[in-house]
Amino acid sequence: MLACPGCGGRLSRAATPGEPVLACHKCKGMAVAFGVLNKTADPAVLRRLWYGSTKTRPGESTRRCPHCDGAMHCVNLPAGTASIDLDVCSRCQIVWFDPTEYGRFTKMSGRDVAGTSTAPPAGAAVRKAQPAGESSLMSQASDAFGLNDDGGQATPQGWQWAPAMLGLPISLDAPPVTKRPLVTWGLSALLVALYAVWAMGGTLEANIKYWGFIPAEWARHGGMTILTCFFLHAGLLHVLSNVYFFLIFGDNVEDAIGRLKFVILIFLAHIAGIGLHALVGTEPSVPCVGASAGISGVLAFYAVSYPQARVGLFLRFIWLRIRVWTALVLYIALQLLGMLAASYGHGDQVAYSAHVGGLAVGLLAGFAARFMKEQKF
Repeated sequence: MLACPGCGGRLSRAATPGEPVLACHKCKGMAVAFGVLNKTADPAVLRRLWYGSTKTRPGESTRRCPHCDGAMHCVNLPAGTASIDLDVCSRCQIVWFDPTEYGRFTKMSGRDVAGTSTAPPAGAAVRKAQPAGESSLMSQASDAFGLNDDGGQATPQGWQWAPAMLGLPISLDAPPVTKRPLVTWGLSALLVALYAVWAMGGTLEANIKYWGFIPAEWARHGGMTILTCFFLHAGLLHVLSNVYFFLIFGDNVEDAIGRLKFVILIFLAHIAGIGLHALVGTEPSVPCVGASAGISGVLAFYAVSYPQARVGLFLRFIWLRIRVWTALVLYIALQLLGMLAASYGHGDQVAYSAHVGGLAVGLLAGFAARFMKEQKF
């Protein structure tokens, strides 16, 4: 249950004009994503709010983020003859509004914040003092690598224990989604269903040979194997691991960019991955199958879009929480090492080059999306 940062009541989905939010029906406060505010607030005011959240330290607010439970930033904005202190979680990209604050905020114009400082006015009460020594060199270094436990979900919850105990990473601080991720759910179900039908029908191996992508015969079936190989998987672990990563990261990416752009991202990442594999792959006569190139593009886009989000994993009975950006760098390094090993004849039937191609597309798309968002702000 998501709890209200103000009164501790239960948050539930509600709607501002046409847009979903998380609202507390007890105290009338609500949590609103920046994507929603981008449609309802003055861009100059929203830009000032986001800039202010990057210039204050978490902990200067008594409020905890209703989604990740991390410390929020307190940002002071002038509102006519008065001002309002808004609580912002930059990790989840949401703003908490106490009763009446949302209405006041959406009525503000760029003139209200023009030339103003983002710091609280002199003499204003700071809601919570920053702990002494917080900015020590060691703290800054560990935070840079995402090893600081500065709030957020500390351990697996509910169903997350199952993949965590299997050594799979789990998403700890993913921003809340505002729409049902129908593409993510539908495509995941399709991949599992197709594998089940072919495996139980005894036609899986034949389909892989017939519809898998063979670099030395890329033009087979009019080039259709470039696409059909996406829906084929070599084994149960192969399809389940791909679908798992797709489900825990795909919903946020689909929510952020919309369903059509999400499909285009997957398609381009897959094509780039297959293309790179065809160019540098060391086994041109072996069929290449799987959705991992497209999913790698989704993972890279997620990491660029939510660099402060964290993943957790068990490593030799030690529970680690690391930033998703750090995890992505490690993943890229492993793929490059795999490509290098394959070039020396030490391959293990994994198309590392396809993963690298998908990652490249996801990174480029993610940085492009961030740049356009910053320009809009």
